[in-house]
Amino acid sequence: MSIAETSFADAVKEFKEFLAKNNQPTEILWVFLEDTFARNTNYLENHFWLKLPLPEENEKLAEETYRIGQQKNLGICLMALALCEGKVCCAVIAPKDEETSEHLLMSPEHLKLGYVMDMPVAKVVKSAFRWKLFRLLPFKYKQRRFSGNLPSKKDLQFSLV
Repeated sequence: MSIAETSFADAVKEFKEFLAKNNQPTEILWVFLEDTFARNTNYLENHFWLKLPLPEENEKLAEETYRIGQQKNLGICLMALALCEGKVCCAVIAPKDEETSEHLLMSPEHLKLGYVMDMPVAKVVKSAFRWKLFRLLPFKYKQRRFSGNLPSKKDLQFSLV
C-alpha cells in the first residue's frame, strides 16, 4: 500500500488486520511520550506507567503525525508497543530525517507495520494525584521513551509550524 495514496483511516484498518493476524488486540490506544512515565534510569526498560484515560486528542495527533510523515516522504510506521487493559498501545512513527528513516528500515513508498514481540504490559495510573507525584519525583521517575521511538507531542507541535 502506497503511503502517499493511503489515508490514515485506511492505514489503521490495515494495521488492525495485521494485529489480528498476529494474535494481538485490535483496539488501539494512541500513546505519546507525555502519556507515560518510566523509572529514571540510563537504559530503556519495559516497565512503565500509562495515564488513563488518555486525552481525546491523541487520535487526532496520531493522524496529524501520519499526515506530516506523508509530507516528509521518509516513511511511516504504525507500531504496537505495549498492552494495556486488553488493548494495544500504539504510535505513529514518522522519522525526522533520512538517517533515522534508514536506521528504522523505512521506505518512503510503503507503510511499515510492526509490533514488539514480547510486549510489555503498561501499569495503569488513573489518579491525577499519583500522576503529579511522578512529576514531583524526577530523581526516581521521568517521562522517557520506554520504547526508543515513542513520539512526543512537543515534537509534533514543532513539526506543525
